[in-house]
Amino acid sequence: MPSLPPVPPRSTEAMRPAIPSASTETQNPDPPTTHTKKTNTHSKPLPHQSQTYAAKAKLLSDRSLKRLTPTTLSSDGKPRVHIPDVVFERGAALHKEYVVGSFLGKMPDYGPIQSVLNYMWGKGSKLEIHLQPLKHSMLVRVPNDYIRTKILEKKLWYVDTSMFYVSQWGSNASEAYPKIASIPLWAHLCGIPFDLRTKEGLSHAAGLVGEPIETDDYTKNVSSLNIAHVKVEADLTKLLPSEGELVRESGEIIIVGIDYPWVPPSCTHCRRIGHITKNCIYPPAKDEAPTEDNGGAPPPAPIPPAPVPSVNLRGYSSNVTMEPHTTEGDNPVEAVLIDVRSFQGS
Repeated sequence: MPSLPPVPPRSTEAMRPAIPSASTETQNPDPPTTHTKKTNTHSKPLPHQSQTYAAKAKLLSDRSLKRLTPTTLSSDGKPRVHIPDVVFERGAALHKEYVVGSFLGKMPDYGPIQSVLNYMWGKGSKLEIHLQPLKHSMLVRVPNDYIRTKILEKKLWYVDTSMFYVSQWGSNASEAYPKIASIPLWAHLCGIPFDLRTKEGLSHAAGLVGEPIETDDYTKNVSSLNIAHVKVEADLTKLLPSEGELVRESGEIIIVGIDYPWVPPSCTHCRRIGHITKNCIYPPAKDEAPTEDNGGAPPPAPIPPAPVPSVNLRGYSSNVTMEPHTTEGDNPVEAVLIDVRSFQGS
């Protein structure tokens, strides 16, 4: 059987793959493999990321302004500029993290405000607080959406004995003091029958104080048979009752004692809640007439002081009455002391 002729060996040049030229690579580039693309992604940052950071940095450092609206004159010659509502809306969207706190009396100092708000709202972090003393209000930035929602839901807060009302910041927000006609309060009801220790029964009993809101676990778990805790929206135009009556269909009357663990501060001067008398900002009442002007006449003579209590000197006593307009040398007390000493020496 004849053998096959040997296969000639391939040259090294023939086995080497062809390397495309620079012009060929430019015209028909090979698609990058998955490995090559992943390596390039990690080795070099994406261009748009650097541009975004640069754009943000440029935006923060940009202090330039330009005219956007022509200036006109009002009827009395004042310059006037018309601003579209969309400009206000964009600004309000940027400042949505701010809330306004309106005090119902004199504002406390910045130190107590900062300490209390950082503890309650900032949870230890430092908040951005701007005081407006002339308006008795402050502007506070609360970045956390959840905390800001809870702050707005509660509405009424305190710094020491100063109450303030919290509202969402807005360009249309009113700067007038809010008229607070009711306030949530906890009340302790004493003498509630055991068969009324239900959601329905406590709702009836809480109506003695105000509009029922809720109870607590202490009452829900019947931790005490004598006291029930209820939270109500109390009417501030009426006095808070200290007792109430529950009437059964049979005519039986059940007396319920009502106690309040805390009530808001009130002012004896303006009869409003939210501040004490020393922090009142309201003018005197109309029935408090100012001192009348006597036309430049000399002031009336001072009222003589009341008799001085008995002066005991080594068993001797004497009632001394100070006469008006007496001098130090004519002081009857000095005369009494001299007489007593001379009497002791005799």
